[in-house]
Amino acid sequence: MIDEEKLEEFSPKKLSKIIFNIYMRNKNIHKDIEMIIAANSSNAQEVVSMVKKVVSSIAKAKRQLYGEDAAKLASLLDLICDAIFNLSDFAPKEAFNLMKEFLKSGHSVCFRANETDVTNAFQEALRIFVKICERANARIDDVAEIACNLLVSEPRCKEDVYENAIKALSSILQHEGITLLKSKICDAYVNEKAIKNQKNTIEEESKNNSSTFYFHGKKAKKERDFVGLATELVLKRVRKNLKKIAEYQNDHEEYIMSYVYPKISYSSSDFSDDQKIEIAQYLIDTRRVSDAIKWMEQFPEQSYIRMSRRLLEAFIRLLSETGHKEQAQNERIKMFNRTLESEIYKEIEANATKIFMKDFRQKFIKSLPEYKNYFVVISFLLEMNWLAECAEYVNNIIDNFGSSTIFYDGKIRAIAEALQKEYPLTAVLLYRKILEDTLDCGYHHNFYNVAKDLVLSGQLCENIKSMEDNLPHKQYLAEIKKKYKGIKVNMFWEKYDQMIAKIQKTLDTKPGEYEKVV
Repeated sequence: MIDEEKLEEFSPKKLSKIIFNIYMRNKNIHKDIEMIIAANSSNAQEVVSMVKKVVSSIAKAKRQLYGEDAAKLASLLDLICDAIFNLSDFAPKEAFNLMKEFLKSGHSVCFRANETDVTNAFQEALRIFVKICERANARIDDVAEIACNLLVSEPRCKEDVYENAIKALSSILQHEGITLLKSKICDAYVNEKAIKNQKNTIEEESKNNSSTFYFHGKKAKKERDFVGLATELVLKRVRKNLKKIAEYQNDHEEYIMSYVYPKISYSSSDFSDDQKIEIAQYLIDTRRVSDAIKWMEQFPEQSYIRMSRRLLEAFIRLLSETGHKEQAQNERIKMFNRTLESEIYKEIEANATKIFMKDFRQKFIKSLPEYKNYFVVISFLLEMNWLAECAEYVNNIIDNFGSSTIFYDGKIRAIAEALQKEYPLTAVLLYRKILEDTLDCGYHHNFYNVAKDLVLSGQLCENIKSMEDNLPHKQYLAEIKKKYKGIKVNMFWEKYDQMIAKIQKTLDTKPGEYEKVV
């Protein structure tokens, strides 16, 4: 292991020979050594020349980089940043122009090396650029122009390379610069050069592809109007960055307007449901209560399915904290009607009177047939320990399970187990439903479990005083033995007989005495 003390033993001349020897023998580290030398040089012209050479070669390269190759590139990018920053100590103007060119290469580099380390290197370069701007006394107009190019004008704009550019450069731009940047971003949409550059990039990407290709998630045909697609992509970036500026300036009206730019006014029909949800989330996060309420009220009932749980909970919390108790309760009820979660029901209960909850519960029980997902309803009823309501509901919908019962046998069996103590008849009917569907399908993988179910049904029937319109166990057993016979179900009856024999032996039961479950 070589340390600094060991190197200090050599003369400068000897060290230069060692470094040159390493440089000549290892082509793969040429750029790294060049950048290290540049970072420690006091010759501005030498530093500029070396950095430009390396940056140009990186920007022009085409090969995709992954894993270790991308990590090496990220390391080289860090060395370039160090060299430019050290240059700003004695030549800030040159460092400003050099960093400007380096930042410009970020889109093409990250386009072929889509790795976190590479992206982070350019984001760090942006922070260093702020310090260089201060040293170079950079003009606000120049910084705004550079920011606009990074955010909008670059044809291969990879959206997360300079995600935080507006915030990072705000200390230099100030209010005047941010306003200027906004104007330049808007101009990019009608800038023929920006559209043309984007069009050329799309055409280049499509050359070696089939008749269909993807560009920034957009599916396009070769015969498609590339100018139209280019304009659409530039407009998308313009709107995104106008939104960021509005967020930075905490201007909610400008934030909303960014979605419809270049329009100068809007109506509800101009926004998709997803956009309305985004706007509502922003208004909630910025605690604009009345505006948030106005936008949330625009959502039809079915659109609640598309909203995130975080959004709805944040909205309810905001309403509660700002005194809109009734509105908050209405939103809880909407969420409960959609999810049937016991925790939300308990929140409703905690914020309501006993009279209200009695009426709410009665209306909810009456509305159960309207819900299509039987298992969600049953799960809620069991979690609330409403066993009577659950048993009644199961009795009403048991025939609706259909022939797909075998795919849900675990869920249905769990429901039967939860009800069998207090509502054994309902449990028996569920066990019978699983059994019959399994035997109808000849699904032999379930034969062992449904054989156990049949045995358990026999035990439960012993304690049922009235089978109502359903067959007693012995008659039911005779019926299914008559109905299900042959090679297809022989394995089932073998397993059932083995269980009965084992029970009789274990309990020393006389032949003919009724079955007991182990």
